[in-house]
Amino acid sequence: MSRYPLTLSPVRVGPHMLKNRIITGPSTMHCLSYGQPYPTEAAMRYFESRARAGAGLVTVAGVSVGPATDDGIHTCWDLFKPNCTNALAELAERIHFYGTKAAMELLAKFPDGYAVSDGALRMNGEPGREIPTDVMEQVKDWFAADAAILRSLGYDAVMLEFGHSLPVAQFLSPLTNRRTDRYGGSTENRCRYINEIVRAIRGESRLGHAHRRADLGFRIRGRGDRPRRGAAHSGVHPG
Repeated sequence: MSRYPLTLSPVRVGPHMLKNRIITGPSTMHCLSYGQPYPTEAAMRYFESRARAGAGLVTVAGVSVGPATDDGIHTCWDLFKPNCTNALAELAERIHFYGTKAAMELLAKFPDGYAVSDGALRMNGEPGREIPTDVMEQVKDWFAADAAILRSLGYDAVMLEFGHSLPVAQFLSPLTNRRTDRYGGSTENRCRYINEIVRAIRGESRLGHAHRRADLGFRIRGRGDRPRRGAAHSGVHPG
């Protein structure tokens, strides 16, 4: 640790004091989930082990906003059923037992085949159609409601997944965002929807109030102005 002498030193992040500066990134459950709408015992032990190993903040992956849907690949944890949220609260408690803070990854999959613009790729690799603003409002409300629920379950932070060309992330890139309304065009316009989501979370869920405040983290791509190798990851057609 001689090159990084502060790694094991405490640090304050917003309202929270982390015991060190080791933060684990979210790892999506695949083989440790069998479609249950709650974390399995194996999944809980996996994230708990990261806290037991000494991390200052463990990020759990993850929850999709809105109604839980099972795509057969990712977790589909349900935030709206008490017999499911009990397990999510227990997971936060297990992480806290080791003096570690708990964060939850929060992401969105647009409903009904929508994407940021006509032709932008959906998560299944098929081209989508432009999401209308009224559906965008619904998804924004889902973010705020789900963040508030996670705070009530004991999570200290929410990590917003705006990378990997997920639907919301596609607003940021001129490669995928070809909208002609106030959400497309300039950099300011392409960032507008994400800013609105953050304000909704800070406002409606009261995550901005000091006595109940949770931190917000973001996961975004470093470059969105050119396709990555494997263009499906960039949300554009290869070729």
